[in-house]
Amino acid sequence: NSEKRNYAVHIYRSLLKMSRSLPVKKRLDAYIQVKEEFRKHSKENDPKTIESLLAKADSTLGYLKVVTPKKFNSQQTGETKIVFGDPTRPRKAISNWTGSNMDPDSMKRHQRSLQRAGFRGNKDAKGVF
Repeated sequence: NSEKRNYAVHIYRSLLKMSRSLPVKKRLDAYIQVKEEFRKHSKENDPKTIESLLAKADSTLGYLKVVTPKKFNSQQTGETKIVFGDPTRPRKAISNWTGSNMDPDSMKRHQRSLQRAGFRGNKDAKGVF
């Protein structure tokens, strides 16, 4: 019985914490609803009913974990913005590839195949880009 009580307290605290992470319009309603539901069933003694209420609360907690933003008070717009490099210099793309994990033999083969194909480097392409 004390395990169920501790679990109920854990879920209660977790639900209150997750409700604080909801958008401003829904935050107060969710906070009040969690408190009212737990207070309404605080005197419940039937083990089956308690088990079903805990299962419902656990399901609600799982749902809130999915729908709430990861950062506190972050505004989700539904848009994805990809920034290459420093945002103050948006035209410069930065690569994290250093070539340090490449096999030297495969690099030599690649260079030979480029030479065979007639590729001499970017010197020939000046003015095109």
